[in-house]
Amino acid sequence: MPRNKMNTCLITSAVSPNIDMPNSRKSERLAQTIDAIAKIQHTNLFERIFCIDGTDFDLTPHLQNLSSRNSQIICRAFRQDAASVQRFGYGYGETEIYQYFCANFSGSFTNVYKISGRYNLKNLPEIIQIARRYRNFYFTYYPRFIQYRRYIHTAFFKTEVKDLEAYSRRASLYLIANKGRPLEEAMYEAIQEDPVKMHWLIAPAPQYEGISGNSGRNLSDFRLPYSLTRKLSFLPCMAFSAEKV
Repeated sequence: MPRNKMNTCLITSAVSPNIDMPNSRKSERLAQTIDAIAKIQHTNLFERIFCIDGTDFDLTPHLQNLSSRNSQIICRAFRQDAASVQRFGYGYGETEIYQYFCANFSGSFTNVYKISGRYNLKNLPEIIQIARRYRNFYFTYYPRFIQYRRYIHTAFFKTEVKDLEAYSRRASLYLIANKGRPLEEAMYEAIQEDPVKMHWLIAPAPQYEGISGNSGRNLSDFRLPYSLTRKLSFLPCMAFSAEKV
């Protein structure tokens, strides 16, 4: 796939959490994050890769050996509100990273691909072949005809930066009001607050590998919903683009 010079990637990171989290050893989280960033850069799909760490850990010195490659890597770090993350969940901390990114870089470009740190999306080039045609692109955890599970993947999505700013604020408020609910649900509800027409798409199922930030489990352990996504990927029911009306 030829490189698209306009592609921008946001990688969210939490290398050094000061709250109780699964697999909270900094050395392991750092090694997994570096490996994920290297694999994303190796795809040669992105002109800019933003690595935003919400635990005030500066990744810059750990990525020096990647700086000479084709993508520009920009690292930033800040300290999340640990008390709020502890109270409202790790997903709330993720929305703080989105808001930090939008507040500091929103004027630089229109769209962004978001990928969770410590994840590798093995078929990223094939997915971007589809996603690049749309202003936004999301995977759902469950098919469109299962309405009681309204989740989107937050490990990977594409959106406009101005929408990410709005959605992240709505999602954070949703998580405050609905304590214990997952970010995947909060982001879906945030998208639905606008009048939107959902265009359901046929897209290759995402093939994740890595460590879940919430549970600390290897992603290969999650037989559902990922196996369901793979089995139904030939139908327009597991990925969508949302057009405002």
